[in-house]
Amino acid sequence: MMFRRLNRENEDINVEYTKISTLLNIMVTLFVESVICVILGYGGYLVYCGSFDAGQLVEYIGYFSAVVWPIMAVSMLIEKTSRGKASLNRITELLDAKVDVKDRGGVQDLPSIHGKIEFRNLTFRYPDGEYDVLKNVSFTIEPGESVGIVGKTGSGKTTIVDLLLRTYNVPDGTLFIDDHDVNTVSIHTVREGCAYVPQDNFLFSDTISGNISFAFDDENQEAIEDAAMMSDVHDNIAEFKEGYRTVLGERGVTVSGGQKQRISIARALMKHAPILILDDSVSAVDTRTERTILDNLKKREGLTTILIAHRISTVEQMDKIVFVEDGEVHAVGKHEDLYRTCTAYRKMVDLQKLEEEAGEE
Repeated sequence: MMFRRLNRENEDINVEYTKISTLLNIMVTLFVESVICVILGYGGYLVYCGSFDAGQLVEYIGYFSAVVWPIMAVSMLIEKTSRGKASLNRITELLDAKVDVKDRGGVQDLPSIHGKIEFRNLTFRYPDGEYDVLKNVSFTIEPGESVGIVGKTGSGKTTIVDLLLRTYNVPDGTLFIDDHDVNTVSIHTVREGCAYVPQDNFLFSDTISGNISFAFDDENQEAIEDAAMMSDVHDNIAEFKEGYRTVLGERGVTVSGGQKQRISIARALMKHAPILILDDSVSAVDTRTERTILDNLKKREGLTTILIAHRISTVEQMDKIVFVEDGEVHAVGKHEDLYRTCTAYRKMVDLQKLEEEAGEE
């Protein structure tokens, strides 16, 4: 409700500003044109009387226009400067924002990451939060495992990977990578060891090749196509007239939502990181394409895959499923075991099946 109210207030302010600005422009323009008409009328009369010649009249109008329009431009400049200053203040506020997440003294750079991740009774609250969003979260991901994290919206799934990526500070002794407390490992090492595909996939106004190889200075076409094949987007790219040289519009408007997700996955795969995190990154693709992508990921040896999903069908074949509800891990195991032993998980599966059947009808 607060978000809606703030947007409505912002809309009302902008509408009011537009009305005032438009009215002011009309009044100023009307005033200038009226003065010119008066000059023409009175000047014409003086020319008719012989006390003024036509050349002087034209010259006078020219001088008037040369003086008036710059004055109007100054008023517009003042307005733009005021708006620009407000924008600059917002940018400066962002640039000057205090960095809360940073390396402590004595952290180490690991030569490599194998992909083991362990959460030990992790409880977390956002810096300005009023309640814990994660409560005593505990589970282990072995190197090379594929793990699905499922749960209702707002259950804390994305927060789990945010902490793994060191977006927020993590309590000591609660999160480990390769048996090292994450707070004793440099942030650079942790993030270099992870390839992340967020919910909101951002594509640049660049070629498809440029978007996939964004993190690299040179475009290795063979590696780009290999990543595109693994994300099952190669055939779609080949259908474009320019292929991989096709320039995408701003935020990838040239391609569909599913293609955008798969290009983002290809970009992450280009990194060859030992840990791949997909945050609801196959929600816009059909079931067949989804299965193809997940099967391709299993072929990459040693890749630890974490997939956050809303659809249970997306993670059914994963090595392990972590079921999260209200910030707590309610159950961990394979799909069949959770369906048999966890009532909340079984209800969620059955409900989704009913929704799918209703949608087909």
